[in-house]
Amino acid sequence: MKKSLVVIVALLALSTLMAAMAFTSATVTNSASFTISKTTNALLAMEKGDHAAVTYGGPRGEVEEHLQIDLAKGRDNQSFGVQKNSTYQWDKLFKVTNNNEKPVSLQVYLENNNTKQGSFYVKDNGITGWTRITNALAVGDNKEFFKSKTLNPGESIWLDVKYDAKLAQNNWQGTDSPNIVVKATVVQ
Repeated sequence: MKKSLVVIVALLALSTLMAAMAFTSATVTNSASFTISKTTNALLAMEKGDHAAVTYGGPRGEVEEHLQIDLAKGRDNQSFGVQKNSTYQWDKLFKVTNNNEKPVSLQVYLENNNTKQGSFYVKDNGITGWTRITNALAVGDNKEFFKSKTLNPGESIWLDVKYDAKLAQNNWQGTDSPNIVVKATVVQ
């Protein structure tokens, strides 16, 4: 009996000692690395189509840093614009490639689209049916975006873009500069 009591007291002392040795915070440093690459070589790669409306550029003029889309561009890379009450379509405006190790789903929407002068539409090239895209900050039923099929690792999708200026006000003339955002989400 005394022996088991001694064992119990010893175990209690040991557990108290172990509790005193437990830490309340820790910092562990692990190495990490990444590479800033051209948009054509990124994990979510973008490649321009054969249109003057899409080029490569960047703030420091680096080639292929990111896509620049200017739907007013035309012949000889000049800016012409689109007229009111018109609809323009660019087939295969740009390609998106999933270079991630997991499948992803894409969403395409607008950002910084403050005017109501027209409507943007996106579709998977070769598929019928356009999806209207709107500002990402829109709420409720007003938020619209294009959602792609699942892109497996290494798979690409060409996107068509359409701009409908039929909603432009009769006296409106100027420049609209929304961002076309492509967001990838891993499919679980």
